[in-house]
Order: sequence, then structure tokens, then C-alpha cells
Amino acid sequence: MFRLRRAFCKDEIDIKIGAGSGKANVVVVYFNHEQLVDVKKGENSGKRISYWHSVRDIQTIGMWDGKPTDFVLPASVLNEGENGGCAVLLQKMKDSETPGAILGATTVMADNTAN
Repeated sequence: MFRLRRAFCKDEIDIKIGAGSGKANVVVVYFNHEQLVDVKKGENSGKRISYWHSVRDIQTIGMWDGKPTDFVLPASVLNEGENGGCAVLLQKMKDSETPGAILGATTVMADNTAN
């Protein structure tokens, strides 16, 4: 079993993955906390709808091979959206094209809180 941890410092997001078995991708999913959308067409035309945690980008930042490893991201990546955050996923691959099981996950919010 491994441990996936994150720390939010002034200008960095530190991601630490402990020892375990297997291999997996380290994937960061950036999202907006809340996004208000004015609907122009369809049955909700004229309404303003609130979408929560809408994904704005997904990036594979590296690989985990079962050994303890660290990744550092600039905290500024959280400021690219409005009041957002990111989820860090440790995800196996079924094959070279198909994502598999998520082995672990954690989140970091732009407002400096983490879940």
C-alpha cells in the first residue's frame, strides 16, 4: 500500500507518493469551484445554471513506479481558473491508450484548503 499526500505552500504544491507495488500515471485534473452559465438555448433557455467542479484541464505530470517520489507544481496553476482547485490522481493504465483504476486521490483548493 502506498500513501498519496499533498502540501500547499506559498508558491508550490508538493505532491508526495509513498512506496507501493505496481506502476501508475500521476494525473492532475484542474477544475473551477463554481461556474455560472447563462443558458441561451434549449429547455433551460434564459436561466442561469451553476456548475460545480467543472473540469478545465487534465495533465499527466509523471509516472509512479512503486518507489517513493515527489512532484512540485507552481501554486499559480490554481489561479488559472476562477476560484478553483485540482485533484491529483494516481491512475493505472489498462493498456497504452485506456485509463484504468484510480489507486489514490487528493485535492487542493485555490483558497488554500485541502480535502
